[in-house]
Amino acid sequence: MSHQGDIFVKNEGSIVLFILNTPDAYEWWLENVEPNSVDGPRRKVVEHRYAADLITGLLKAGFTLEEI
Repeated sequence: MSHQGDIFVKNEGSIVLFILNTPDAYEWWLENVEPNSVDGPRRKVVEHRYAADLITGLLKAGFTLEEI
């Protein structure tokens, strides 16, 4: 399976995982989202209550998202 999205989004039950695949997506995240200690450099863990707003912001910024 080949993935093309700037960001992969995966529902993990109690959290949503965002995988930032491009440098631009990573930069946007750094500029717009508060750091979280459980994050990795490209893998971001988000509570469900924040995920929809983040997805909206990423789409408005022109990024492509792919659910995995």
